Amino acid sequence: MDEAFTDIVHGIRGVVNQLIAYAELKSQLPIPSDISQALPAFLTPEVIGQLITYAELKSQLPAPSDIPQAQSTPPKVLIMDDDTVMGNYLELLLKNANIGSQHVINGEQGLMAAQKFCPHLIVLDLAMPVVEGFEVIRRLRALPSTRSTSIIVLTGLDSEEYRMKAFELGANDYIKKPFRAEELLARVKVQLSKL
Repeated sequence: MDEAFTDIVHGIRGVVNQLIAYAELKSQLPIPSDISQALPAFLTPEVIGQLITYAELKSQLPAPSDIPQAQSTPPKVLIMDDDTVMGNYLELLLKNANIGSQHVINGEQGLMAAQKFCPHLIVLDLAMPVVEGFEVIRRLRALPSTRSTSIIVLTGLDSEEYRMKAFELGANDYIKKPFRAEELLARVKVQLSKL
C-alpha cells in the first residue's frame, strides 16, 4: 500500500510541476491523507485526468536516438536535356521545391553522372546528342547502380510508339513538352515518394 501511494504522489506531483502549480500531500499511514492544493482554476478533475494520461503516454515515447531520422539531404534528380535553357529552368523549379539536381547536356555525360551523382530520379529528354534517350534508358536499366532509379521521360517527341518504347525499356513516366510546372513537380514527387 505504501508503494502504491508513493506512485500516486509522484504521478500527481509530476503533472502539477509541469503546470507550475503547487500541491502538497501529507499522510501518516494508516491515518487518512490531507491534501493541500493551489491549482489554476481551469484545472478541473477532467483536465487533470487528461494530463495524467498525456504524461503516461509521453513517457512511453522512444528516446530521440531510437527514432529513425528523416533523410538529412534532399532528394537528388539528374536532368538530362541538351537544351541548357530547359535544364536551367528545371534546376530552378526543383530547387524551389527543395530538391537537389544536376544538369547534363548529352546522354554520355548523363550515364557517367548517374553513377557518380547517384540520383533518386532521372528526368530525361529522348532527343539527346552523343547517346540518344532510348539507349540511355536501356543502359541505365542494365547497370546495377541505376537499375531501380526512377526515370521520367520529358520530351517533345510524343507518339504512341515513342511512349510504348520508353515504357518497355523501363521508364516510369512520360511527359510531353511543353508541360505545366505543377504537373511535372507532382509527378516528380510521386516518383520520389516511392523511395
